Amino acid sequence: MEEINYMFWHYDLFPYLLSSEMNGNIDAEGYAKAKGYGGSKFKVSFVVWGDKGKALAITLEMIRDAYRTFMDDSKEVWKEKIDDTLKIYGVEKLT
Repeated sequence: MEEINYMFWHYDLFPYLLSSEMNGNIDAEGYAKAKGYGGSKFKVSFVVWGDKGKALAITLEMIRDAYRTFMDDSKEVWKEKIDDTLKIYGVEKLT
């Protein structure tokens, strides 16, 4: 049974890496096709093989999901702070 390679590449949003199973090989320019991305190629930052690659991909997804939950939960707190600050200056609430 062939071991699955997991490729990781830089991304501009948290956690600043995306990952996927790699389809094929890395080309001369450092790009490879990522499974599930419609044949799109990405500049590979690094590759992790087998179960370790899968575990890293899952862990990064869990971190991303926890971050999103944290950010969503904290939006209300910051929204209230903005509204309180505006109130000091005689400006109506944004909401």
